Amino acid sequence: EHSDGSDGCLPEWVAAASWVRSCGGTVHEALAMSCSREVNVTAAVSEGALLLRIPEQCLVTLSAAESSAAGKKIFKAVSIVKAKLHNSSNDVALAMFLAFEMNAGSRFKDYAATLPPRASYNGLPRRWSDKKLARLLTGSPLLERTRRDREGLRQDYDLVASRWKSVDVALPSLEHFDQALAAVSSRAFAGLGGDELDAMVPLLDLLDHRRGVGQAKDTQYKRAADGAVEVRAQRALAAGSAVYLTYGAKGNAQLLSCYGFCLRRNVEPDGSSNDVLEFTLPGATVALRAGPKAYTYGPFVKAIEMLRATQRKSVPSPAGGLSAEAADMDQFLDEMDDMDGMCDLDGEDEGGEEEEKEEEGDDNHGEDGHANSDAATAAERKALEAFASALEATSGRYSLRGAALAEALQECAPPHDRFTAMLVASEQRTIDLFSEAVRLALEALATQHGATAEKKRKLSGNDDDARMLRSQAEELVSAYMKIRHPSR
Repeated sequence: EHSDGSDGCLPEWVAAASWVRSCGGTVHEALAMSCSREVNVTAAVSEGALLLRIPEQCLVTLSAAESSAAGKKIFKAVSIVKAKLHNSSNDVALAMFLAFEMNAGSRFKDYAATLPPRASYNGLPRRWSDKKLARLLTGSPLLERTRRDREGLRQDYDLVASRWKSVDVALPSLEHFDQALAAVSSRAFAGLGGDELDAMVPLLDLLDHRRGVGQAKDTQYKRAADGAVEVRAQRALAAGSAVYLTYGAKGNAQLLSCYGFCLRRNVEPDGSSNDVLEFTLPGATVALRAGPKAYTYGPFVKAIEMLRATQRKSVPSPAGGLSAEAADMDQFLDEMDDMDGMCDLDGEDEGGEEEEKEEEGDDNHGEDGHANSDAATAAERKALEAFASALEATSGRYSLRGAALAEALQECAPPHDRFTAMLVASEQRTIDLFSEAVRLALEALATQHGATAEKKRKLSGNDDDARMLRSQAEELVSAYMKIRHPSR
């Protein structure tokens, strides 16, 4: 006997669970979903227990779409405009099919009823007003990405609509496509749909995300040989406890843009942040990530070498003046200087070592493989100083800074402000780490030449986090000096 919803379990969960069972699936009798949409267990569950078994016929996949009349029409329209789409053609097709199912009342109606209402996706930045975007995201690379995503959604819908020839099957509205695409972006499971394609998995996609230092995994899932998705308890679950899964090692920018939330401390047990800052230099972007040297050494060297390469090209062109690339760098550095008085800075990856070794092997400077000449050291210092200026200017461009950032991080702050502040704080944390590494590298070079070292900077975060950042910066610079200046 199973709940009919009278005991507080969400009726939509009850109906979807009944549908899954009628298709030959399994839903553990202790699993329930409260009216606040939190999945929990009403009785103790032992480690290894089967929580869910969702048959393949209950999965919303491209294969399921292709076998339906509406899906065939969707595939035909999407295939014609595939090359012009902003989002992946698979996501567009799956979202169009899901939008159709949300309104058609067909085989997936019980699953569609469990999806959050359209208003629940208002936490996605692409739904915010231009004013709110500017107030919260100015300075973050996510601002421009959000604007592109917002334009891309409308563009994709218009492209499919332009090729929709069916008169007996109505094209879902833009509003329903928007909602369905948000659901696909936030709830589809990679590889569970067969042929390494995504799948919408009923009931499983209602579990919330939890990941990071000190967080134990509640569940694990896999695709069985018959195509069903099986979910088991990764550890013993006490009665009344919420049940979580992990969406994977995702950065806060992705969490905010796809799910509408961020994690206050999105750091793995090894001290590496899941957040990547797309740091722009003239002509290229470097992905900066806070963490041990396996994550920081390559981007640190790449940024310095990009700046050095541009400096080497700062020679008169045949027609006189600087080359276009050098002129761009001059303009860039001038902008950095202009920002100096405006910026107030007070305030599961196992392959990292191999990546670092590859970077080390490619790091050659001069005929003997090391930057030992005075001229090379001077150029290196200039590149490091340019890197420091660029980091400082980037930090100064954020609209959420100082007291405004601290206020937005408070638990009482509006959710959109608070989550965005978590993203910004993490990006500023990354800037702090690389700024401290640049300072330490300049200090090391200055000490070798008897010059005055730069003043120690204050790092963001609490004392423990500041110590971690300083330790990671010291580790990075130690490796940098050992590799590039081994004789000093």
